[in-house]
Amino acid sequence: MVGQHFGPNSVVGSFNAHDEIISDYANAKLILTLRASASLTSASGRTRRFTDGLRKGAKVILLDPRRSEAAAKADVWLPIKPGTDQAVLLAVLREIIQRKTYNADFLTTYTNAPFLAMAAPKGPMVQMAMKPNEKTGRPGEFYVYDENSQSIVALPAPMNGNFKDVNGNPVKPALFAPEGLMMGDKPVKTAFQFLAAKVPDFTPDWAAAIADVPAASIAAIAEEFATTPGAMVDSGWYDSRFDNSIQTWRVAALIQALTGNIDKEGGWYYNASMREVNTKFWDTLRAGKKPTMAPGMYMALGMSNLFGTPDNWKHGVPNVAKAWSDQQWAAGKDGMAFTMVHYGGYPESMKGELSYNGQPYQLKFIFLTAANPMRSAYSDVTWKEAFSSEKVPLIVAYDLLPQDSLLYADIILPDNTYLERGDQLYHGEQAKDLTLVARNPIEPVVDGRHMLDIYFELADRFGKYDMYVQAMANFFGWDAGALKKSVDKARANGTSVGSALHDMLIGGIAKKKNTPVEKLQKIFAEQGVLPVASLDEQLEEAAIPYKYPAPTLTGRIEIYSILFAGYTKKYGYKPNWDPLLAYMPPNWNGALQPQDALADDEFYFIHGHIPTMSHTSTANNDLLMALTQQQGLIYTGVWIHPQRAAKLNLKTGDEITLQNNDSGQQVNGKAYLTELIRPDTIYITSALG
Repeated sequence: MVGQHFGPNSVVGSFNAHDEIISDYANAKLILTLRASASLTSASGRTRRFTDGLRKGAKVILLDPRRSEAAAKADVWLPIKPGTDQAVLLAVLREIIQRKTYNADFLTTYTNAPFLAMAAPKGPMVQMAMKPNEKTGRPGEFYVYDENSQSIVALPAPMNGNFKDVNGNPVKPALFAPEGLMMGDKPVKTAFQFLAAKVPDFTPDWAAAIADVPAASIAAIAEEFATTPGAMVDSGWYDSRFDNSIQTWRVAALIQALTGNIDKEGGWYYNASMREVNTKFWDTLRAGKKPTMAPGMYMALGMSNLFGTPDNWKHGVPNVAKAWSDQQWAAGKDGMAFTMVHYGGYPESMKGELSYNGQPYQLKFIFLTAANPMRSAYSDVTWKEAFSSEKVPLIVAYDLLPQDSLLYADIILPDNTYLERGDQLYHGEQAKDLTLVARNPIEPVVDGRHMLDIYFELADRFGKYDMYVQAMANFFGWDAGALKKSVDKARANGTSVGSALHDMLIGGIAKKKNTPVEKLQKIFAEQGVLPVASLDEQLEEAAIPYKYPAPTLTGRIEIYSILFAGYTKKYGYKPNWDPLLAYMPPNWNGALQPQDALADDEFYFIHGHIPTMSHTSTANNDLLMALTQQQGLIYTGVWIHPQRAAKLNLKTGDEITLQNNDSGQQVNGKAYLTELIRPDTIYITSALG
């Protein structure tokens, strides 16, 4: 997940990039998509928009080791070696910079490309000149060379653009600093100049040697992308993971930024719910108030700080991932820079192998809420050992369907299905238009309870009921007294608090739209959908970064990532979080290099999606599983090229065992021989997403 998200996040400020960023396939003139093409292969709104783009004549270039359903629709399919997408993208980026087909006006006005920076005293790091805010400690001022005054001036942060200096004077930032420009005794250049200095070696010949496809093909792609208005890199979905995933997707986002195709037709849009939160956040700050909700990376960093700061908690210890990460760094090992969403440290803590400040950090109670750690982050062997530990006396699982981790639970609480819940009011998935969707609940078919009912009950028994109500009211921006009254009534009547929250949500919308609640209730009951604002209406009021700042630490689209610079300052330089960019090999298996030959029974491994499977939950749908089985081994088998299969005496339908060379993990499957995959690669379907 981190690889897919943090690359784009570091440029546009989103957090959940594959939902908060929408690729406008329907209006793009040229679409460059990569990896296992999950965003276009599985059934979703993305597939519909992609089809619309095809109807309008969009040209599609697809980088993928296998000819997937999406590749079959592409004008150009380039069967690159797995994990080498970044090399091809770097060749495209080089072409854009060297041909000067980037959008200079966008870069100088709405990004931090003209901000001044300097080479670090040692190593490959580039340091941006900045002055921190005395109150928040976050960046408060940056510096540009102003072509109007022919001098270095300070710009405020966060702001959505580079219009005025800290004194309110109009500025015209230079994208290229004058030769020999100095700040004190240090030579400085713009962030864009440092970026441009990194790309000359990323030629099509260089990329071809890595990706194992013709240099002429890469050159043609790079030239066409650089010279086609309305060209777009697909923002992706759940793809195969490699060590270079963060930098791969960061380069994709940099290409979008350099061409100015951010929040523009045929490029990347921020989705409707993200835009709504972003607007409220900045409006609240401008009014001199403290926001209760934050967009994108502001939310992520705020939550990470909340749970990772010991002083925020009476027990004086951070969350598990932060404690484990600190232990790793202290031991001279790699920890995690971002510790909000990760299972890091959980197995160690469950087995009694984690400490914090010299004291044991032992998890004694695990409450799994619709989660299956057994298939996440660590190997299943590691999780089995952790869940079997006698040092964790109680494991409670709350879920709807059977899954691996439930086998280790002492108590299993049944969830309601989504059709049985009364709180369903949410933004349409991947929606450009601001649309609210509601489902009318059906009568429960099993004796389950809504998750929120359990949480409110736990808060009550812990003596934290009022605090929990207040926290939820703060999160949604509601009146705490009104929420408590509504929740108390629901609990007293034996009904789900979900219905109370549903009523609060509709009440807020009714007030905002100056519409009677009864009318909205009728619309939801009859139609299930309430259009709130079209994309055009949203852009007119809240286009990012044209009308409102981006949810980055500078407020601009970040060619130079302030977030990654902070990680480097705290933990030391690592290519994954280079603030500009860094080429990283895929690291398939230790010292294996692109030019190295594989053994007869050795393959590169990728996974991807199929039209019948989009998420983990779809694998538990009997109808979808039946449709999948009907397709046979093309959906359920292990794809292998006949050329390599012949060396192993394999034919379609043969039982085979796959073993990971690093972890030793094994899985059994049946071979599916096809020429629609590279000879050095095997593929299996994944239901994750």
